[in-house]
Amino acid sequence: MSRGPHKRKVKPDSSRRASCAINGDSLTAESAGTCVVTATRRAKGLVLKFSSKPTIVRFEKSKSSAHSITIDFGAHVRTLNSASKAGIANFAKPLKNGGTVVSTGYAKGNLALASRRAASVARYLARLVRVHVTLRSVTNGADNRAILAT
Repeated sequence: MSRGPHKRKVKPDSSRRASCAINGDSLTAESAGTCVVTATRRAKGLVLKFSSKPTIVRFEKSKSSAHSITIDFGAHVRTLNSASKAGIANFAKPLKNGGTVVSTGYAKGNLALASRRAASVARYLARLVRVHVTLRSVTNGADNRAILAT
């Protein structure tokens, strides 16, 4: 839980306990509830120990039915492997016919490959459930993946 001269402590609130954890720069909770977070800088040289005021972070159960899946591709690959197909099949289970899904393909600097990845994922999903799929292609940022989202 420590990184450099800073140490972060996470202490769950006793009233609505959420199992909270800090990993790197992310605070996560396993369930809805409240976490109290305090940042502490250790003393080093002439710098004295200092603690921030406690900050309350509330995690609430999502009311959204939206969900997503990330499909990883090998470099320059546009076809789905068996693990990707199994993941898409699980993603498709709660979908209803006539729903809407966005398939986004990613490939740095290669619009054609990004488009093929999005289409490959959409074609496989169409075998499983009748949904309207919007295709998107991204050539900057993430690479070697596609994301399906409702």
